[in-house]
Amino acid sequence: MSIECVKDGQEIEMLKKSVATRKAVLQKSLSCFANLKSNQKAAIIKDIADTKERSHNKHQTLMHSRRVLIAELVSLFDLKRINGPQDYHFEVRENGVAVLAKENDIIQVINGSADDEAEYSIAGMTLPKKGNFQKYPMEDINTTVGYVIHMLQLTAYYLGVKLPYRLLRDKGSFPYATGSFSGMAGGRRPLHLDGTNVDTFTKGLAMLNYDIAYLCRTQGVDIAFHKVPNTLQNLYLCCNAAGLGR
Repeated sequence: MSIECVKDGQEIEMLKKSVATRKAVLQKSLSCFANLKSNQKAAIIKDIADTKERSHNKHQTLMHSRRVLIAELVSLFDLKRINGPQDYHFEVRENGVAVLAKENDIIQVINGSADDEAEYSIAGMTLPKKGNFQKYPMEDINTTVGYVIHMLQLTAYYLGVKLPYRLLRDKGSFPYATGSFSGMAGGRRPLHLDGTNVDTFTKGLAMLNYDIAYLCRTQGVDIAFHKVPNTLQNLYLCCNAAGLGR
């Protein structure tokens, strides 16, 4: 009986040692897991911060590149104000209200719209205000619209924006505007005036102006509805937006 008790006692001791060993291994594993989890969390936080920084740097580089390209376009097409108030620039504040700063005078405008009646030109050419095409030679109007189309397409391409209306030119034909998205109203409208298509040309020009206003909106400049027809002014405002390229 005593021998069996001794054997049982030895077996119990062995089991106790085995349990203690397993507890030690488990505790060590838990400790290693806790350390790994802590280190992994720090590593993940660092990776996220590094990724954000790289993304920010790339965004800044891309924005700068876009602005340089747009500035080259403005210079190449000679898009400028030719009379009226001195040039202004947009300043965007935290409350989302943009202001126009000119020397010591500040004109506050809501959502980037501006009450500016100055004349604008592109490549030395202008467009009639309020669609008064009869007082301008058709060749001048078509030339100016052609410059606008070319510059707008390049600007939208550099900014990575898809315009609502496509501006196309088939081989051997004049330019025209048509809807970019499925089901969009508008059809095909000419962007070349020939004296017999004033109505359809006006609609085509309206589609072109809508594209410009849309592009302005993507760059943080809201164009008032009654100013959408101001083709050159709106293109100018877009290319000089404070948020250009963002």
